[in-house]
Amino acid sequence: MTEDEKAPIANPPESSPAAPKLDDELDFGRTALQFFVIPAFVVALCVGVFVFFAWLVSDEKTSVDYLNEVRAGSASRRWQAAFELSKIITMDDENRRMEGLVREMVLAFEEAETDDPRVRHYLALSLGHLADAAAVPALVGALRDDEPSTRLYSAWALGSIGDLRALDPVLALVGDNDVGVRKMAVYALGALGDDQAIPRLQVALSDPERDVSWNAAIALAQLDDASGEAQLLQMLDGPFLEGLTNMDGSQKLLATQSAIQAAALVGGETLTAKLQEVADAHANLVLREEALSALAALAELENAPAVAEP
Repeated sequence: MTEDEKAPIANPPESSPAAPKLDDELDFGRTALQFFVIPAFVVALCVGVFVFFAWLVSDEKTSVDYLNEVRAGSASRRWQAAFELSKIITMDDENRRMEGLVREMVLAFEEAETDDPRVRHYLALSLGHLADAAAVPALVGALRDDEPSTRLYSAWALGSIGDLRALDPVLALVGDNDVGVRKMAVYALGALGDDQAIPRLQVALSDPERDVSWNAAIALAQLDDASGEAQLLQMLDGPFLEGLTNMDGSQKLLATQSAIQAAALVGGETLTAKLQEVADAHANLVLREEALSALAALAELENAPAVAEP
């Protein structure tokens, strides 16, 4: 398989993220979960299917109504109800405060082990958005599911929750046979934010799939580790990206944006020089502005007074 024939890098949850502010960049690696590393079909399930099933929300059912359908509805209805539930949880903050909702969702998630896999996919998305640690044991158990996409969604949810009980199980997924699961595993490790993941992520830099390697470099940057410098430089190399025929323009833009943000976390002479090159000469004005912002963030860090050890 040639370089161009490899799977394209995954899209982010937002198609056109705004240029980061300075304060956002300084804390980007520790707070941002909306990176381009989330596989595209996770996003598609939340966005693309929305239009097709929009008519389902016309009856204004509540999250409890949909959860009841997930647990007791017909086989063809359960996954659709789980999808609608995930939409409500994502968009409606009021549902985040409903007492007992997470507990009941976890029960539904466990009951759906032998159901249509889409039921667990959408429930995992909901649990990840709710970010309640009570869901961690069930999601960790799902990392052993035979269905790769169930492992993928559960890993995403665990990264979003951020509970370190998930660290070792997610570390094990970095060696998964499924490429999508490996992509999500390195994403989740960056989101979990524990330095114990660094050695395994450094190994993932050599993954034969380019986008897994790139994602590992970004996750390492989130952990203040510059081991993925070569991968970040590749992502900032405009001519190299232009030669990748399996990536469209938006994917190339997002890859460059993510590399700019990651480079702002780890700095270094070579990456700083590359950021300056992007800021000075890139054809895309948005990327030039983002590179300038990243350089400003690095300068701010370099000029910050040292903090005395207690």
